[in-house]
Amino acid sequence: MILNLLEEKGNLSRLELTEQVSLGKTLSRITLIRDINRLLQTGLVSSSGKGRATHYHLPNKNPLLNYFDIEAYFGKDPE
Repeated sequence: MILNLLEEKGNLSRLELTEQVSLGKTLSRITLIRDINRLLQTGLVSSSGKGRATHYHLPNKNPLLNYFDIEAYFGKDPE
């Protein structure tokens, strides 16, 4: 879910991630921090800034490597 939010929104702070991820559910701060740290360690997420100014985003990668749904792609009418 964190990866989907970062792909959709681009750049989010921890507070913004908490608000978006929790949406009606209780989510502890430490759980979110643990999840973000795991994503940082594996290289799936990058961060910029320090302290409260830290923002998280997806690392720059080749757009040709992005996943796309081939069924949806070929299901569209040609223009």
